[in-house]
Amino acid sequence: MLNISQKRPFRLEEGQKIIRHHEWQELLTLDELIQKAEEELKEARAKLALDRIDEEKKGFDEGFEKGEHVFFKHMKLFEEKLKELRIEMQRSVLPIAVKATRKIVAKELETAPETIVDIVMDAIKPVLTSKVVRIFVRKEDFEFIDKEKPHIKALFEAAESFMISIKEDLEVGSCLIETDKGVINSTIDLKLKALESAFERIGNPS
Repeated sequence: MLNISQKRPFRLEEGQKIIRHHEWQELLTLDELIQKAEEELKEARAKLALDRIDEEKKGFDEGFEKGEHVFFKHMKLFEEKLKELRIEMQRSVLPIAVKATRKIVAKELETAPETIVDIVMDAIKPVLTSKVVRIFVRKEDFEFIDKEKPHIKALFEAAESFMISIKEDLEVGSCLIETDKGVINSTIDLKLKALESAFERIGNPS
């Protein structure tokens, strides 16, 4: 028995279209071009974003560097002004400090006259190896120093001559010490001048 197959006719649905082989190839090529264009567009967008980030970073760095320069400039000016203010404050405070110190010393000697002993003991420290020693104090202070004479003399182990005398023109809280090593004029004025010099060195460091 002979089988004969019959081909049914191909029917297009509504809206469908027959695409020939060469047209199909053109469509494939076009699709590839579109995909390639989309990829290039993505790459371009990514590059643009990176460029924008670089530009923003560059602008930030430049702005930061400029801001840092301005900051340090203002800091330098601030430090200079602060230094000037410190010096000005020291100049203003120093006279008050000196005046207050005078009052404190005078008050201390008034309420505790024996304080002169401490002043003399402090003054003789640099000349304790002297052989000849003469200590001069005010008349008002002589009584207190004379009481401590044995103790003071004992500190001068090499002393061959030792005496304590009165000197009327000495200031309150002062003493004069003459030795073969030199003369020590321990006065409140000298100590206050030393204090002033110390303040000036602090305010004007070299």
